[in-house]
Amino acid sequence: MISCFDMYRISAQLAQVMNEFEEPFGGMNMILAGDFAQLPPVGKVVSLYGQVNDSSTLMGQKNALGKALWHQTTTVVILRQNMRQKSQTEKDAKLRQALENMRYKKCTTEDIDYLNTLAAEETVRHKLRDDRFRDRGDRIDRDRD
Repeated sequence: MISCFDMYRISAQLAQVMNEFEEPFGGMNMILAGDFAQLPPVGKVVSLYGQVNDSSTLMGQKNALGKALWHQTTTVVILRQNMRQKSQTEKDAKLRQALENMRYKKCTTEDIDYLNTLAAEETVRHKLRDDRFRDRGDRIDRDRD
């Protein structure tokens, strides 16, 4: 998901490119696509669904403008059927069901058990000071010859 500030930045950049500062997105028609049940944007930013609390700062004003741009969206098409995983094995069916349940915050114990089987095993952390990652100078001497 993008933040309110990112929505503002996209619009401002298009306005500059199109030299049209009176229209959102420089007068360009926009198609926004995504998963509206996904995680919020990374960092301490205001999501499109979040509350813009402070509009007294420049960043707050840009967040408010970005949120206003989002609210000007006039046409929404919501796809309800997952077509990517239409044909499936038994494992695919379990994953698809778990993802669908996760989307609506309704994971079952079976979903969680299945998802745990997909988790990567803990790997050994290597350190850069290990000998195999160190250049002992023998390569440099070889290059000089």
